[in-house]
Order: sequence, then structure tokens, then C-alpha cells
Amino acid sequence: MPPRVCFDTNAWISILNQESHVDLDSLMLWTGKIQDGQATLLVPAIVSTEVGAGPDEAGIRQFENALKQPYVEQIDITHSIGLRAGKLRRQVLDHGWKLKTPDAMVVIAAETFRANFILSTDKDVIRLDGNFGLRAKIGPPNTGLDLPLFNQG
Repeated sequence: MPPRVCFDTNAWISILNQESHVDLDSLMLWTGKIQDGQATLLVPAIVSTEVGAGPDEAGIRQFENALKQPYVEQIDITHSIGLRAGKLRRQVLDHGWKLKTPDAMVVIAAETFRANFILSTDKDVIRLDGNFGLRAKIGPPNTGLDLPLFNQG
């Protein structure tokens, strides 16, 4: 079964705006793997909300077109996901860290839909890796690209 990957909003905005201060090459490598059917892309509805307010109209159209592709699985945000995201956010805040509500919703939605990887350019999201009972590998854009599946000749 191909890996399931979720780009958080920051990763999407970086792609759509072609931001040079992030590891855009790795994000584009992931995008290629996804388009080739080597991975499934999970897109929580909250990402759509944030992207809709982010890039220019051309970027929004590019995002909307991506959502129509067969390798994309759109995730609706349910009350259960919202409640679990709130609990995660409280745990993180109690730990003395920061985590915005939309980021908590992305992480929990991705976890709920069995993401193997959650990719972000946000240090507050990346530091969740291995903490708070989360099982997906959470990391920067190059996370997971070393999978044997991707390195077969």
C-alpha cells in the first residue's frame, strides 16, 4: 500500500507561492511521487480554508485543480476531529509549546485518516513528531523521501 502523506497549509502555500526559503525541491519530489501513484495525498478541509485566504487567484485555482486529482483524498472535518484537535492543542499548550487550532486540526485529521507522513515547514508542527501519542511521522518536506519504495532502480 502506498504511503499516505498530508501537506499542512504552510507546505501548500510554499508550493503555490514558489517560496525559496523552504525546501521546495523536496516538496516537489513528493508531488511527483504522488502524481506517479507512489503515494496518496490527504487534504483536510481546514487546509482548503486557509489556502483560500492565502495565495493569489491563480494559486487558488491550482490548488482547486489538485483537489480534483485521483491521487487526492479530501478529508472533511467532523466534530470528532475538532474535539480531538482541541484536546491535542490543550496538551501541547500544557506542555509549554505553541500550536494553532488549524494546525491541530490538520494533524488530527491526518492521523484519523491514517497518514504515514505529515509534512510541514512550521517548527511548531514539526516538533510534535513522536509526542502526544501521534503515530504519523511529522517532519520537514524531505521526511520520508528515503523510503526504499522510492529508491528502487
